[in-house]
Amino acid sequence: MSRVLLGRPPAPEEARRKAQALFDEEGPRLAAPLFLPGADDPRGEARHAIGLSAQALAQVLGDGGLVVVAAEENLEAVSGTWRGKLHGRPDLIVGPPPAIIDLKWGAWRRRQSLENGTALQLAAYAVLLRDRPRAPWPDVAYFILRTQQLLTASARFPNAEIVKGRSMEQTWKSFEAKYEEIRRALDLGELLAPGNPDEAGEIYPEEDDLDLEGRLQLAPPCHFCELGALCGRAFGGDGGSA
Repeated sequence: MSRVLLGRPPAPEEARRKAQALFDEEGPRLAAPLFLPGADDPRGEARHAIGLSAQALAQVLGDGGLVVVAAEENLEAVSGTWRGKLHGRPDLIVGPPPAIIDLKWGAWRRRQSLENGTALQLAAYAVLLRDRPRAPWPDVAYFILRTQQLLTASARFPNAEIVKGRSMEQTWKSFEAKYEEIRRALDLGELLAPGNPDEAGEIYPEEDDLDLEGRLQLAPPCHFCELGALCGRAFGGDGGSA
């Protein structure tokens, strides 16, 4: 996507052709399992989705008068709130003015995260993109590759599905409040494992959400590591592991 769209985007049909040609050329190196014998169907699905996605994104950029100014560029911010540095690599930074488009294969929970204010990754990218504390919060969006949907809480992007929910500023401030709460507990020598079931055998929270006090609550069963004994996932009622 970065090679097709970086700079001023081509015409939508040309973007589709270029993306699919790159898939054929680079795919065996970057996604070898899709090019093994018996993988014709998933390879065809991926090629089709990537071509249509490049076409749809080129259309959005052209209609909105936007260009891709950076793709997977490392960004960094420093703040006393996190007691360190925040790093991130947004998929696409477009403008002017600067905005974020994050590419995801599927829409699983993306719409819900925008609705309930738990799109933390997008909020973090927005923080990284702001060039000064009082600067406006940049617009952000998810682009779903499988279905070519653009999901956003902003009216900035043409042909996007507007998802009504919390702002990125609200999401980030909620994260900071929760972060500080956990840091204070650590300073007192308390290491909380939110994945451990309570007296009733329940794990809290079951889903990502903002609580009534505006603090970000992230569900512990992430399934992305093998350290379930640390977060408590390994001891959940379903007997699963992270």
